[in-house]
Amino acid sequence: MFDKKWTIAATTLLMMTAAAHANASPSLADCKKLTDNFARLNCFDQIQVDAEKTEPAPQRQTVTAPVAQPQVTVPAVTKSEDVAAPVVVTPVVATTPTNPMNSTSAATSEDDFGMTKKQPKDAIEQLQAKVTAVKRDTYNKFVITFENKHVWRQSDSDYIDMRVGDVAIIEKASFGSFLMSNGRDNRKIRVKRVE
Repeated sequence: MFDKKWTIAATTLLMMTAAAHANASPSLADCKKLTDNFARLNCFDQIQVDAEKTEPAPQRQTVTAPVAQPQVTVPAVTKSEDVAAPVVVTPVVATTPTNPMNSTSAATSEDDFGMTKKQPKDAIEQLQAKVTAVKRDTYNKFVITFENKHVWRQSDSDYIDMRVGDVAIIEKASFGSFLMSNGRDNRKIRVKRVE
């Protein structure tokens, strides 16, 4: 009634199931002896499943930042475990490089106005300076130099009548940008400090 191949496959599968229950898992040699492709594949799959069950789960490593601690003396044990010599261990302390442009004391002076990325609450909001030079760059944007040695470059495409001798007003705008006016009219251009 049944095809011979199916009978052999079913018999082999039953034998393998019985062997798998009797033994922990079949060996590679047992799987290689099988002639039926389906039974051989099941045998190899069973070996893989058994191997995954016995493998330990991967350990998650935790990384902690080093903390400044005083020096600690730890006894070092030699192979004989009879003699102990003191060892001085100095922990590594993580240091953050300081940026003078982000310091709170420097951000409040006129010299750093426009150069800092994050300014404290007591930082100045507006600066007035006398224009000593006005020129255009290759993109036809204003580059304006002041008597306090600040150099500001226009970052938008608006026009303003800026002349040498004008007292320009530079004020903070939204999102860390700055607006400059010539003090004579209400026109403003968006600027960025370059020096």
